[in-house]
Amino acid sequence: MVYQGVEISFKDNEVVSLTNMWKAAGSVQKKLPAHWLENRSTQELLQQIQTETNYPISDILNKTVGKGGGTYAHWKLGLSYAGFLSPEIHSWYMDVVKERFEETADPDLIIERYREQFRKKGMSEDQIDERILACCKVGRRSNPWARWAVGRASTLVAG
Repeated sequence: MVYQGVEISFKDNEVVSLTNMWKAAGSVQKKLPAHWLENRSTQELLQQIQTETNYPISDILNKTVGKGGGTYAHWKLGLSYAGFLSPEIHSWYMDVVKERFEETADPDLIIERYREQFRKKGMSEDQIDERILACCKVGRRSNPWARWAVGRASTLVAG
């Protein structure tokens, strides 16, 4: 995901980089993830997500220090943090979450999103077709979407 030219890591549709969100929102010191985490409502939400998911807190919120470090959190915490940062990034994040829900209901939308991103990178339609087919074949053992898409990719490429 990219907001204001900053790549925001979003892994496995579960974990988002709060540090990258903070950078994308302008790196305002008073909006650091650490300040947001001090809020009582944030702590209550953290506990609620832990209760719902039965994940250990370290899987819901993970802070690392040093080069490449940052604060990573469950996507629901990311949504709350986006609201803390600004109305603009909050609205953008809600659009991203909505898009992912729509893609779950209609996986063809995933392929179309990838196609659009590849076009923005200047790839030709043939290059895009090759890339999608290669991704589907490589990831089909571990990625449920890829297992579904490998059967659809030839049809989509031909159509």
